Amino acid sequence: MIFVKVDVGLPRHHRSLRIPSGIRLEAIGLWLMALCYSREQELDGWCPLCALAEVVSGPDDPVLVALVDVGLMSLGDKDGVSGVIVLRYAEHNETKAEIAERRAHDRSRKSGQVSTKPRKTKGQNVPPKPRKTKGQNVPPGIRVDSGTPGSGGTRIR
Repeated sequence: MIFVKVDVGLPRHHRSLRIPSGIRLEAIGLWLMALCYSREQELDGWCPLCALAEVVSGPDDPVLVALVDVGLMSLGDKDGVSGVIVLRYAEHNETKAEIAERRAHDRSRKSGQVSTKPRKTKGQNVPPKPRKTKGQNVPPGIRVDSGTPGSGGTRIR
């Protein structure tokens, strides 16, 4: 599975908040589209404008300009193709080199060329996993109905 990392604080980040409120949602969507395309194609943060043609009219598009102005993107060319660069991409997402290194390691590990930690076999000093009891997956302070009449539990609404 391929994924990108987006900080959960993005909507409250000072750069996001500097985007005019009327286009903020569209700008964050555009930024996310470029980020996803770049990761999928292993372009290390660069995304051609043609990949964003459905939502961007060109390098002077006001939403794109806003992202550049606040420092979330910059404009740039790669091999003569105009595009955008998602700034600080490699701080949070894998680069093409890191992906290649990880894949090479995985291939060698799976072929048996890399020593791996010995696996513990069943019963070899491995304590049994504790059984989950009802309610362990419920946040503190919330009670759930046990499903039996007269149990005294509180239903979550």
